[in-house]
Amino acid sequence: GHSGVWSSNIDVTSLRYWTTLANKISSTRLINDDGSTAVELEAWPPITWWSSSTFNEGWQMFVRFRRPFGTVPLLELDLSAVRGEDYEFLVTTVEKGDPDAVMLDRVPAEYFEMPYPTDPTASAVQVRTLGVLAGSKSALPPAYSYHESLTPRLVSLSPSVVQVNSALTLRVANIVPASDESNDTSWLEDLRVEIGDNGASCSDLADPSWDSSAGVWELTCSVQPGKAGEHAVTLTSKLQGRADFAAAPLVTYEPTVYSISPTVGSLAGGTLIEILGDGLRGYPCAQVAIGGTPCLEPEAAGVPANRSALGDQGILCLTPPLSGFDVEENR
Repeated sequence: GHSGVWSSNIDVTSLRYWTTLANKISSTRLINDDGSTAVELEAWPPITWWSSSTFNEGWQMFVRFRRPFGTVPLLELDLSAVRGEDYEFLVTTVEKGDPDAVMLDRVPAEYFEMPYPTDPTASAVQVRTLGVLAGSKSALPPAYSYHESLTPRLVSLSPSVVQVNSALTLRVANIVPASDESNDTSWLEDLRVEIGDNGASCSDLADPSWDSSAGVWELTCSVQPGKAGEHAVTLTSKLQGRADFAAAPLVTYEPTVYSISPTVGSLAGGTLIEILGDGLRGYPCAQVAIGGTPCLEPEAAGVPANRSALGDQGILCLTPPLSGFDVEENR
């Protein structure tokens, strides 16, 4: 019955497939006049089709419903319309629900998830939209595998102290060139070498040579403007991904001074000087000394300093007093 209207009798033995019966009775919902009972039915046969034998045929229905109010039976069977001989009906309680809760729950999306990849080392790829898992056109689930042999590795570099435009020699492993041609160096464009986390790079990769005994590529690059200090050098391949950052070698970037303006000032110090060069971005004035005495930050002395025009190429500092000059005595 659907919506309280009962169908005509269903002759089970005349049906060729059990799914025909299941379609007739599955998802049946019957609500009593007082609205106290809701019933949902599912049919499951013991085999995938009806046998030609008239004996030992069977199927079962699972009934899930809310507990009715009052002193009424949980379930009643009306067998008056059942036809046939030597049949048996059994009613068994499979699960008792919470009388104060509804037993019908949402089916978790994970129930429709694709099986895990057959390769135990592979990881399943999942795409979700509003919590719903995407399907796959293939019988196998989408998977992704991590391989150590495809993880780029920056083995070593030299020299360990560089300035802008220095030539840096790199020895890298686990890089697979896109071409087998020995004279094809276009695969170098796939590599990116960075110095520190401030955006400095080592570009113009060239001169690749294969060291078969060590299993590494040796190549060179040109150091671009960066920030002074000690930094980790990282290698990234567009095709293969990043090298292990924990194993990145270190390089010291030394600053280069191009000019100082003005070059003369007060004996008592306090002259605002502009130092232009490379590697000076964020460089502290305390590490700039005149006559062995460190300079001062302008802000510490209340002197306004407009650094925006300098960009990454310079710093502004206050000169210290001349060594041996007594500021208090000459006030």
